[in-house]
Amino acid sequence: MAGIEEIADELYGLPPEEFTAARTRYEKEAKAAGARDEAAHIHSLAKPTVTAWLANQLARTHRDELEPLLEVGAGLRDATRNLDGDQLRSGLSSDLGLSRDDRAEQARRAAHVARLISRSGIVAIVALVSPYAEDRKRARETHDGLEFLEVWVDTPLSVCEQRDPKGLFRRARSGELSGLTGIDSPYELPTAPDVTVRGYGVQPAVAAAEVIAAFDAQRARSRS
Repeated sequence: MAGIEEIADELYGLPPEEFTAARTRYEKEAKAAGARDEAAHIHSLAKPTVTAWLANQLARTHRDELEPLLEVGAGLRDATRNLDGDQLRSGLSSDLGLSRDDRAEQARRAAHVARLISRSGIVAIVALVSPYAEDRKRARETHDGLEFLEVWVDTPLSVCEQRDPKGLFRRARSGELSGLTGIDSPYELPTAPDVTVRGYGVQPAVAAAEVIAAFDAQRARSRS
């Protein structure tokens, strides 16, 4: 019988509708071989789920309200975990700044963590500025074989400035802070996001419902 890692890699490479049957087959083979620990490990492997990547010009905007609603909505069917840009910068990415290379590395780390989460059967909700199209493309490519939903939270710069609890825009405009997206650093708008929601003028619950509907539609397509 193949090793656990080989079995897991094979299972995670299968279409979702084939996952359960293949896992059951491997579990039975392990039990027949007397490998009960391995059988239990195989049984614990969860069907991969999805990563929802929320892109916006400023982390602390409409997403503060959108994230928990998505967590509740998706959690009606799946466990969820949030990966927030500010939280990552306080730990995993505490060594990174706002340079182009550092932003790319922040997105790379977040994408790999999200992939591990979604592979384990938990919905990963990533809230990251990720201003460069190439970084978002690489995040999608990192999820090769897994479901990935790019969500463009469309919010004008003027609204982002109004929702600025940390005073970042004020500091950037006064020259105290450099490299802030939308001021002296570009934001490359998504050209083909999987779903677009407005980050202003609509109730967060409405935006969350649109994302969850897109999530359900993508899952249905992957299983057709």
